[in-house]
Amino acid sequence: MIGTIPTTTNISTTATSGSSSQTILVSNVVDEGVTGVMPTGTVTFTSGTSTIGAATLNSSGVATLSPDLATGNYTIIATYSGDALHSPSTSVALPITGAGTSFNLVVNPTSVSVQTTQSTTVNVSLSSISGFTDTIGLGCVTVPAAVNCHFSSGDVNLAANGSQTAQLVIDTTTRLAAERPRCCRSRQNTIWS
Repeated sequence: MIGTIPTTTNISTTATSGSSSQTILVSNVVDEGVTGVMPTGTVTFTSGTSTIGAATLNSSGVATLSPDLATGNYTIIATYSGDALHSPSTSVALPITGAGTSFNLVVNPTSVSVQTTQSTTVNVSLSSISGFTDTIGLGCVTVPAAVNCHFSSGDVNLAANGSQTAQLVIDTTTRLAAERPRCCRSRQNTIWS
């Protein structure tokens, strides 16, 4: 009787670079035979009875997953499901610490109309997702020429599972460019009108 080829499943982690690095789970499935045929199929990552996610093996027998883990400690196991030629296998447990990877941003009200020579304030609320923590920079870009805007704080320190609110002031009280004094210059003097 001919059976399937035994495999070994390994697990490790790597991380993205930057101030808010993200953990990446890496599993490598190795064919223990000498066939030269790479294992195919899926690797499932679990912690206890919870499934973290699954990923398909690439042509080198490697599966990667960027999990959205809440802050905490996890013991991750990678399980290869096998294919027509290869037997299933399971990795040893790998302890990792999870950190949140993103945040929500909500603007209230969602839209405003501001008349010339008036201003309004908008609340910008940020909330951490799954333990994400970082300093978020806020600023205004691509606003009309006659509009000024500024935040109550240019940097918001967002704590893990926390929330912060900043005020955005949209201001059109400055005189428009068309209303500014016009100037003509001659060799003798400058004339303002």
